[in-house]
Amino acid sequence: MPALSTLAHGVRFELKAMLRNPRARFFTLIFPVVMLVVLCGLAGNGTTTQGGEVIKLARFYVPAILALAIVTSCFGALTQSIVTRRHLGVFKRRRTAPVPAWSLVLGQSLANTAVALTTVVVLLIAGKAVYGIGLATPGLVAVALTIVLGAICFCAVAFAVSSVIPSPDAAQPIVQALLLPLYFISGIWLPMDSLPSGVQAVGNAFPVAHLASALHRAFAHDTLAGAISMRDLAVLAAWTVGAEIVATRRFSWLPARATA
Repeated sequence: MPALSTLAHGVRFELKAMLRNPRARFFTLIFPVVMLVVLCGLAGNGTTTQGGEVIKLARFYVPAILALAIVTSCFGALTQSIVTRRHLGVFKRRRTAPVPAWSLVLGQSLANTAVALTTVVVLLIAGKAVYGIGLATPGLVAVALTIVLGAICFCAVAFAVSSVIPSPDAAQPIVQALLLPLYFISGIWLPMDSLPSGVQAVGNAFPVAHLASALHRAFAHDTLAGAISMRDLAVLAAWTVGAEIVATRRFSWLPARATA
């Protein structure tokens, strides 16, 4: 019970810190919703090809922006937060308190995941109410499973990547340099079917494409067996394990200057 109480306190602290940060609020809560409205508004009644089937562009963009919300909160925002806190010595001070390391890591990850899930719920409601893009119960189950595993995966990747970023000034450029190309080759901004096979192969080497692919599949099928993409989930699980191994070996609680 004391451990759970400490964890709950940590999650509340992280959530309050995020909600008080205007930039964090915008990119994790507002930006995905704005992008959904803009893209679906521009799409109109247009169609595209996804998974070999012709679908409305709005039906493509709803799961795509769900993936964007998870990546933005659980990787982009979390990575920058980790690097900044390490650089400022926040992690060093918090590690001197009688709080287990796992609680600090899990608390920050759960807070970012909670924000991502809130955004996902808003996007799903908007997709149904405004654009008529709904899901059957099997699809909702598949989306929930994919979102949870995707959040775990990208939180793990955030801790791994943050271990090689030297300073807060470098964090945002590095994160954006990683994500912007991946958004174009991973089924976020453009359907994978429209990309050359070589580009698709590069995109499929990274977890963003598999998160997006699993969500697109959940929106495309009405049965649980069809809606759940076991291949994509397996790749996300593999990336989670690999990232956790890297983070465990390389992660530091101390600022770079203190470890030199």
